[in-house]
Amino acid sequence: MIRYPKYATTVIGAHSVPDWYEPLDRLLSFGQLSMASMGDAQYRSTQAAILDQELAGIDVVTGGEMHRRTHNRHSPAERDAELFLAAHPGVPRLNAAEADYAA
Repeated sequence: MIRYPKYATTVIGAHSVPDWYEPLDRLLSFGQLSMASMGDAQYRSTQAAILDQELAGIDVVTGGEMHRRTHNRHSPAERDAELFLAAHPGVPRLNAAEADYAA
């Protein structure tokens, strides 16, 4: 059994995809790239995500969800915030003017 520190670090969610990944995803959708080649790209981007986490000192690393072809990379940040706030009703909401000063 692996023993982790009392307060082990990990990450959640998708790791940023490399800049070369999306053009390959488009080529796949047009039938100009094989699934085997896309699988190799997913493997390599997963390895890059793991290396990034190891270099950052993360205790429990993940694959960064690179195996998913349906990354939600274009979701508006406001929508993510609304989902978070809906799940946490006690968190106070800031209006746009207040948010500028909170950062």
